[in-house]
Amino acid sequence: MRDLYNQIIELSQAGLKCALCTLVSTRGSTPQTAGAKLLVFPDGKTAGTIGGGCVEAEVRRRALQALDSGVPQLMDFVLDHDFGWDDGLICGGRMDVFVDVLDGLNAEVFLALRNRVDSKSPVVLGSFVEGEKAGQKFIYASEEDEFIGLDGLESSKEIRDAAREARAANETSLISLGESENRLFLEPHLPKPILLIVGAGHVGQALAHQGMLLGFEVVVIDDRETFANPDVLPDADKIIVGDIPRLLKEFPIDENTYIVIVTRGHLHDQDALYSVINRPAAYKGLIGSRRKIRMIFDEFLRLGVEEEAMRQVYAPVGLDIASVTVPEIALSIAAQLVLVRRNKRSDESSTAEQVVYALRDRRNTKSPASNTSASKVRCPQ
Repeated sequence: MRDLYNQIIELSQAGLKCALCTLVSTRGSTPQTAGAKLLVFPDGKTAGTIGGGCVEAEVRRRALQALDSGVPQLMDFVLDHDFGWDDGLICGGRMDVFVDVLDGLNAEVFLALRNRVDSKSPVVLGSFVEGEKAGQKFIYASEEDEFIGLDGLESSKEIRDAAREARAANETSLISLGESENRLFLEPHLPKPILLIVGAGHVGQALAHQGMLLGFEVVVIDDRETFANPDVLPDADKIIVGDIPRLLKEFPIDENTYIVIVTRGHLHDQDALYSVINRPAAYKGLIGSRRKIRMIFDEFLRLGVEEEAMRQVYAPVGLDIASVTVPEIALSIAAQLVLVRRNKRSDESSTAEQVVYALRDRRNTKSPASNTSASKVRCPQ
């Protein structure tokens, strides 16, 4: 999405027009979700997509017409035989697409959006898509409670509350304002989720690549410079070398942080998990066998770690796809990250694959051998 916005800024600053086509609402089965975008240039070239097929071709055609007329429009598509895909597939849903004509007047809003996103400040992009204000845009910066790009919105409690709700839910919304004909599309733009990979070995390297593909900001921590360097980890946004427990205690972990612990050994894994066990991360995953995890959790209980904190750990990490090779293991972890991230956004319940096995196994396996082994495991005090 950032590439599209950069192109809009460049064209706006050059005084050139383009048409921004945004999917603002969907019902039923559709090829894309609300927020998808297609940028149409005056020469007919495009960037981005709202799903392809006949609908996208029709949107492109109307966008070129809008560029000539200068009039934005909100379009409704029913995905039936008239708009079936080239391969004959018919989704059966409905899509509302807003085609907006952008020119130099839009540069301020998109510059503000890009600057806020780059500084990791959460913002909401508002676009009026119907009514007398159609085509007007603004930015709502929730941390400062500030509107940028459009005057007169500060007094609108309705718009402010809707923008705050969209930001809190991290979901787009299309709303009608009062009794007017104005409809407003709100798009939250939050900082990238951080994938904090603890361990720069083979699994950590493969997972860093997966994390990059999935849109995470990838941070890797390890105490070995021979592994933790840009040559080995070209897909990492940040590499930190040093004492792992200390670095984890200092790292700014919050509800937007996803932690995967895949160090080179049992004790390093345990020390790392102990350093973050009570931190408010969105996800904490630990690699290893169930026996190893049972031993670690037994020791944590001995040290006074609450059982509820351990229930928040995905262990063994990853979905069960019978993975064997390093790429397969990384794929299973990446799939679980996506599952947790999407469920977190939609407030859906977790699936059976997300069960934290260690505590269940610990209750079912209370052999003297396991207790003896657990007592020998060290943990930072």
